[in-house]
Amino acid sequence: MRTERGLQTKKIALTALLAAFAAVLGYIDAILPVFDFLPLPGVKPGLANFATLFALYLLGAPYAAAVSALRILLVNLLLFPSPTALVFSVCGGALSFFVMLVFKRLSFHQISVSVAGAVSHNFAQMLAATVMLSTPKIFSYFAILFPVGILTGALLGLLTVLIVPRAAKIVRKPE
Repeated sequence: MRTERGLQTKKIALTALLAAFAAVLGYIDAILPVFDFLPLPGVKPGLANFATLFALYLLGAPYAAAVSALRILLVNLLLFPSPTALVFSVCGGALSFFVMLVFKRLSFHQISVSVAGAVSHNFAQMLAATVMLSTPKIFSYFAILFPVGILTGALLGLLTVLIVPRAAKIVRKPE
């Protein structure tokens, strides 16, 4: 018979796995030359955000927040230590998570939630760069990041739509 404690243990274990998976995706995101054909620095697909979105729909907000926070710490403190990158990641990750949570609670479709998260992540990073560099001109780069966020957010959202229902059957499977 399934117990609440057994489900809680499964969720905690899955959160740890998703955080590790997110760190690996963050690493791939950092080294993958996906957008190298474009002369646009900082443009990445945001693969690691998939794990947070996945956790949000499969496990719930507290677990997704843990996945996001752990990913940010693992990537920025262990894999690519940089105080500047940490600031950008914290700003982007925090706003992105908050926006995705609000959109999910307002019953937007998963793809819309993902797009909103991707665009808000880029927005927060541009805002942080504007403040850190004390120039509003850098914010004009958001015009480039906005469509990229829509595209990558839609693709990661679609992936979530396809995978979460199948994963939910495994997570909630009787023990």
